[in-house]
Amino acid sequence: MNNNQNGYYGSENNGNGYGYNNPGGNSGGYGYNYNSGNYGTNQPQYGYGGGYRPSPGYMKIETPRMKRERAGIRTISIWSGIGVLLAFVVSFLLSLAGYIPGFREAYNSSELFEIGYDILTSLLFIGVPFIISCYALRKRTAFALPYCRPHNKRSFGLLIVMGITGSFLANYVVVILAAILSAGGLEMVSPDYSSPETVLGKILYIIYISVVPAMTEEFAFRGVIMQPLRKYGDKFAIVMSALVFGLMHGNAVQAVFAFIVGIVIGYAVVVTGSMWTGIIIHFFNNFVSAVLDVASSNMSDATFNMVYILYSIFLIAAGLICTVLYFSTKDRVRIPVAGTELSERKKRKIFIGTPPLLAALFLMILSTLQSFKLT
Repeated sequence: MNNNQNGYYGSENNGNGYGYNNPGGNSGGYGYNYNSGNYGTNQPQYGYGGGYRPSPGYMKIETPRMKRERAGIRTISIWSGIGVLLAFVVSFLLSLAGYIPGFREAYNSSELFEIGYDILTSLLFIGVPFIISCYALRKRTAFALPYCRPHNKRSFGLLIVMGITGSFLANYVVVILAAILSAGGLEMVSPDYSSPETVLGKILYIIYISVVPAMTEEFAFRGVIMQPLRKYGDKFAIVMSALVFGLMHGNAVQAVFAFIVGIVIGYAVVVTGSMWTGIIIHFFNNFVSAVLDVASSNMSDATFNMVYILYSIFLIAAGLICTVLYFSTKDRVRIPVAGTELSERKKRKIFIGTPPLLAALFLMILSTLQSFKLT
């Protein structure tokens, strides 16, 4: 496994992995589960035999509640798609900075200038579009961003360790998938970057990879997208927000990894009732990735491999212990059954089917497909 594969493969740097083209020439890759899929078909038996089954024509009629649910999901989908599309627009506008006289030379020659500009672009790339989406959705739907204390401190601590371990193990899922595809002649390509050389550059690099994404991405995906969707089922909200989160990374390696991590973090946020759970998991995952990336350039291969193996053993052991403790405690929170009349399949179809999100998905999938290479 590559040394950088703990976390975002060190790829939330120098281009954020979102399809953003650095002006300096370095381009990055820039629930509820309600079993009512056929609502109204499994009715209690009436009369003296057989049982009542509504006609096919009856089943196609949407109740007023179904219509409200459809409208609500469509509204969230539209503004989620607009947020993603605006991110592409911001990315394009930022790339124009490369045409400013002297900018490209400063970007390529100054390590601190490069990282400082990348921090700024990362904040603008995700922050501005989803602040707009958040404002629009709050005017149309009732939802809150739970920047609050977790419901239970003990579960909070256990879930953070479980989330960090789950994010780490997601790397191995990517490695296995990459090996399977490679055997079939298809390679998953991920951007590769070098860590800064100066001490201040290394510090800014770690901040850039760990602090900025943890704050902006959790706000966008576990906040603006997932929180309003929770009205229609927590499981539905977790999976849909994880799907957009994964595809926004713009390359196959990060897309698969981020989708898995998005589900892990989404679950942790839902059951603790606090977005700080997701922010801490996201931060620590990226922080370790950045530290290992920096350490790999200052250690021999043998020393680095030993450190990585010891860290892996410690983290997996801690994760297993916390998982057993969490699922055996009375403090464990169970995700309730969704109280929606629309089936899970229909909710997914409605969310994915609006023009803005379809356009956004097309751009994200196109960017992701470009990261595959025939061998």
